[in-house]
Amino acid sequence: MSRWRTLCAWFAASAALVLSACGSETGSGGDLTEDEVTALVEALTTAGVPLGADQFLLAPLLTGAELGTIGDYDAIGAQVDYTVVNGAQEGSFRWVGVTGWSGFDAGAGTVTSAVGALYAFPADGFPAAFDETIANGDVVAWSYQASPATNYYPGETGTFAMSSASFGAPADCPEIPELGHGVEVTECRVSFGTMQGSLGFSANRVSGTGPESFALPEAAYDLPATRLVITIDFTGAATGRRAR
Repeated sequence: MSRWRTLCAWFAASAALVLSACGSETGSGGDLTEDEVTALVEALTTAGVPLGADQFLLAPLLTGAELGTIGDYDAIGAQVDYTVVNGAQEGSFRWVGVTGWSGFDAGAGTVTSAVGALYAFPADGFPAAFDETIANGDVVAWSYQASPATNYYPGETGTFAMSSASFGAPADCPEIPELGHGVEVTECRVSFGTMQGSLGFSANRVSGTGPESFALPEAAYDLPATRLVITIDFTGAATGRRAR
């Protein structure tokens, strides 16, 4: 997966997390307040978890949902069709992902650990199911561990599968903010549902001073999930730069 495509995935993932984020500081299930969701996204991005883009632009789209789990982690799922337009040029990135975390402290704005995976699919339309190996290049998996130091483990071997998914009817995203600087959200549709499948992988540490390796034993998941179709037009921003 190219660096640009990965960046687009991380950029959109923040939106998906905020859309479906929920959970409890003291255990799985329940709903977070909007402030707690903000703290969770900030905790994950500060930790270097692949969500990217700070709060992104869709924080007003917060909605509640019960958390699922992947192993010992609270978790959510997301499916994103993200299109960038710049004049006559257009590029799309489509992915299915899961994100899990543990040890979330809203007051401190921290998590002790997190895991996740993204599967990039090339075709139009969301997949009904898939079973992909991390080694094939279309899947990115990762683990972040905060103890005894900040440690990052990109997945090297393993599988990410989705056996089924079900979503309600899509609706226009509410309260899309004005981005300004010539950047405009021209399409935003969201629906909510569930994803089922499994994730398991092994990885070696690339930063930090903790254990040299990490393994997530293959674990089944049944997660609340958000499906997001969004188009962002940067044409005006490019025009403004040329005018200067």
